Amino acid sequence: MYLAAISRERGDPPLRQYHHIAILIPYFTSSGEFSVAVFESVVETPFHQFISRNDDSFIHLVRVRIPEKGYFNP
Repeated sequence: MYLAAISRERGDPPLRQYHHIAILIPYFTSSGEFSVAVFESVVETPFHQFISRNDDSFIHLVRVRIPEKGYFNP
């Protein structure tokens, strides 16, 4: 799982500012196809919409380690 901090230039003079965050969960389907689940503001967003909405942005990714199935012990 990754936290995605999204930034773009704003203002005058233009300064790069973080303005949004999302959660990205990459996975392989049972047929072996790679996919990414994107969550923004408590709603799953289609990956292509996330990309098109942020095509002029920089995205800083931070990996959040999630436990493997059967190893979670809170």
